[in-house]
Amino acid sequence: MERDGNAFIFVDPKEFASFLHVQRMLEGYVQKDLAMAILAVQSVISDWEKGNTEPMLSNAMIWANALGYRLALVPFENPEV
Repeated sequence: MERDGNAFIFVDPKEFASFLHVQRMLEGYVQKDLAMAILAVQSVISDWEKGNTEPMLSNAMIWANALGYRLALVPFENPEV
């Protein structure tokens, strides 16, 4: 994870999930609270946070939004294309 001002840049999906897990705990939510907020079941949140599964992009956006974040595309400084 990199930090750019107020933005966090993730390359690894597990780092993203770990970050949101910590944010959920800091907000005082249990997995069930978050699941209800994003219309999911608690086991889905658990699987995401443990890295057992990765959310689809739309679900990742909803998950981040529920914790006060939004997803953004950030261009590489030196693209390897």
